Amino acid sequence: MTDWFIGDLLTGRISTHLQVSKGSWDVGINSAGSISITVPLTDPDIRRLNLRNVATVGKSFLGVAENGVILNAGPVWVQDYSKDVGTLTLNASGMWSYFDHRVLIPVLAAGQTPFDVETYYENVSLTTVARRLVAQAQQHTNGNVPVVLPAEVSGTETREYQGADLALVGDALGDLTSVDGGPEIDFLPRFKTDPRFVEWVMRVGTPSQPQLSGLSTHVWDYGVGQTTIRGLNVKVDGSKLQGRAWGQGGSASDATMFSTYTNTNLLTQGFPLLELVDASRNVDEQYQLDGYVRESARTGSKPVEFWDFQVQADQSPRIGEFNKGDYCLVKLRGDLFVADGVYRRRITNLSGDQDGRWVSVTTGELYALTN
Repeated sequence: MTDWFIGDLLTGRISTHLQVSKGSWDVGINSAGSISITVPLTDPDIRRLNLRNVATVGKSFLGVAENGVILNAGPVWVQDYSKDVGTLTLNASGMWSYFDHRVLIPVLAAGQTPFDVETYYENVSLTTVARRLVAQAQQHTNGNVPVVLPAEVSGTETREYQGADLALVGDALGDLTSVDGGPEIDFLPRFKTDPRFVEWVMRVGTPSQPQLSGLSTHVWDYGVGQTTIRGLNVKVDGSKLQGRAWGQGGSASDATMFSTYTNTNLLTQGFPLLELVDASRNVDEQYQLDGYVRESARTGSKPVEFWDFQVQADQSPRIGEFNKGDYCLVKLRGDLFVADGVYRRRITNLSGDQDGRWVSVTTGELYALTN
């Protein structure tokens, strides 16, 4: 049964469970995802919950679980009440979204300004950089939301963040995932030993294994007579194709830097030269900008192909047994567009609704981790 619940963001304590007339959730790789519910305020039991105060925006969290496994949970950002319809809608995002509201800056001493401080890490892995960025955010008063930090991992990377840039922690985490060989990052919610509380486990890929995935490869078969999978849609998108990638970046204290990288994969296949520019990077070193540009060229070396389908939540593999980032095998026979075969793909997104009967699965192609 699908369980929807609301709690206090700072402590993780659940304050109420509730029935909803409409609900949805989704999760994705390197994404906060979302949770949304609509409840009828015409129901006296719902009115007694006092959701205007219990689900205070920015102070509370909304979560959804299936069979004791939390699918997503995070801060409530929007209350949307309709008097004419008599409903209240709550919109929330995963815990990553909390760090979109946190400035990347150490605790300031008396008399200090952002111009006086920096956040500097040397000879560490990007895994450790991500961990320390969140740990630093937790050191501020009322910044210690219930996030369980991963272990540090050794490495050779350097990152410098000027206080004067007033960068956001969430953006900095996203930048780490976007560099060549960068780790995937996730804030996975779970019930604590005391199930009245929720905590978020920060998971970060490592230099040797930057991707986050489970150990099992899940199998879905579109064979004749199968009723546990339905609705295949295939989308091939070439809008990010690039044979040559360009980058522009810098920080508040540095001059503008440029970088370019040519990936010959498309050119050797007879494609015309296609180029894209990323001018959004706040970096201090040339090699950092080069890493972003190489990653852009790598992922743009072929069209992006997503497969969407739905699977029954209570059939093997069941919801909770698979997650975003996991690998799967999709078996196809007799399709009008895709040739017969067994296709190894990676789950990029999952979503569901209040019924809890079907889960929408989005899968992407597998890419080499290096050019």
